[in-house]
Amino acid sequence: MPFTIHALLPACWPSRARRPHEPAMSTAVRVILAHCRYRSGIPSGENSAVDRQAAWMEAAGIPLIRWERRSDDLLAAGRWAQARAAWALPGNAARRRALVHELRPLADGRTVLHLHNPWPLYTYDLAQAAQSVGIPVVQTLHNYRLIASNQRWVSDGRLRRPTTAAEQAHVSALGAMHHGRLAEWAYRRALSRLWRQNQPATALTTLICLSHFQQQQVIAAGIPASRTTVIPNAMPDPGPPPNQRPAGEYALFVGRLDSMKGIDWLMQAWPACGLPLTVVGDGPLAACCQGIPGVNWLGSQPTEHVQRLMAGARLLVMASRWYEGHPLVLVEALARGLPCLVPDLGGLPEVIHGEIGRVYRPGDKADLASQAQTLWHNPPPAATCYAAFTAHYEQAAHRARLEECWRHALAVGTP
Repeated sequence: MPFTIHALLPACWPSRARRPHEPAMSTAVRVILAHCRYRSGIPSGENSAVDRQAAWMEAAGIPLIRWERRSDDLLAAGRWAQARAAWALPGNAARRRALVHELRPLADGRTVLHLHNPWPLYTYDLAQAAQSVGIPVVQTLHNYRLIASNQRWVSDGRLRRPTTAAEQAHVSALGAMHHGRLAEWAYRRALSRLWRQNQPATALTTLICLSHFQQQQVIAAGIPASRTTVIPNAMPDPGPPPNQRPAGEYALFVGRLDSMKGIDWLMQAWPACGLPLTVVGDGPLAACCQGIPGVNWLGSQPTEHVQRLMAGARLLVMASRWYEGHPLVLVEALARGLPCLVPDLGGLPEVIHGEIGRVYRPGDKADLASQAQTLWHNPPPAATCYAAFTAHYEQAAHRARLEECWRHALAVGTP
């Protein structure tokens, strides 16, 4: 029986994601948008970013082919399928041949593969397959999985143990993303082989980072600087907030309720702030949000309700323990004139600065309380936050930069 892209999964699954009708072309570029979706039970900013990209591409008439795999399907397939997928993470020759077979008819000199999350069902076999048939690959890196897994940090193409407390905390958080010893071992094994074979440099034409901090990390890990660029997340302009935006009645947290997002630490630290806090989201640490004076936990909420909550908030707060890519929730808050309070961690200070929010020292409860009080009593004008959004994160500029990136990839070709 010939190998198919889903040989690691039950045979009843389709071998290929849907291929929607291609509207009238507004550009010479055709894009294969490939993404392994995260579990549906856990809110994912990356899934949302990919869906938004697909929506504006289709609306703009850009020829689009969507390839998707779903982690939900792998979880439902049982432990044997999961073990086979884990073993194949470093690469699988039969899977690459199947991908080459699917990609070769699309190699027409105007097609670009735009890859988002490749794990665990595509892996970098997809990038190598595209490269082998002459389709350039652009990847948007939403996190740091390409350069780190639990217990290891990749630098200069070599795996090494973290050397600082910040690195150790970061890779420990990344390990928690992998949900179990088998997954941790599988990702370590995959990353080791990935970098020994220098696949990121040989298969990717362009790596899109979401922040300059992230770009610095991937360059330090061995990606040529000339192959990287920075294009942060964006969203459509919702229109300017009211000139006289009423003072909000609460601080707002929106996100997954797990240790990586720091919700447990925030619940310990927030009472000292003396301010009301509304928490939106769900996850394994939801219980820690209950029974705390001044904290109102609402659970998961529809997007429209979250937008209304932002309109009634005084500030947005984050408490992440690990390096974020470029959280969409910050973009959404700024678009609605809402200032933000974030830890001084990774690329977050690139998004939030003194004019549109405050930055506090990670893990410092006293500094969190001080900065929260300052921002609560002296919030920046809503127009200032909105101006920062339109200057840096409005979708029209984002689209133009992506189209430029695709055309550059076609001009440069495969590595």
